[in-house]
Amino acid sequence: AAWPPPLDVAPLLDVSLQRRAAVLARRALALAVSCQRGCKILATATLSAPGGRRAVSLIADARSLAPGRSTHVRLRVGPVALRRLRAALGRRRTLIARVNVLAAGPTGRRVQTTKTYLVSR
Repeated sequence: AAWPPPLDVAPLLDVSLQRRAAVLARRALALAVSCQRGCKILATATLSAPGGRRAVSLIADARSLAPGRSTHVRLRVGPVALRRLRAALGRRRTLIARVNVLAAGPTGRRVQTTKTYLVSR
């Protein structure tokens, strides 16, 4: 039991995309995530072709973040998802990435952030 007890407020979360290019070549979506007070996160994402109905899920990542430090989070594209995306894209170069990050603070309060990015293959 720490004194004083931690503040019962939701985490302050910041999510940004590190690289917009070569997502399929690197087989991952690279994010920078930080939490001002420290928290535990679960990062998930989907990739889809513009106008496409079917999105593929990336491999999720869960971890603890130190207070105030930006952490590199890499959401990987699995081999089956990679084949589906390449087939759906054809000659097109752009993809739509939908990123969802759920953060829980030290007292259990949660916050969820969803962002959409245009990325290239």
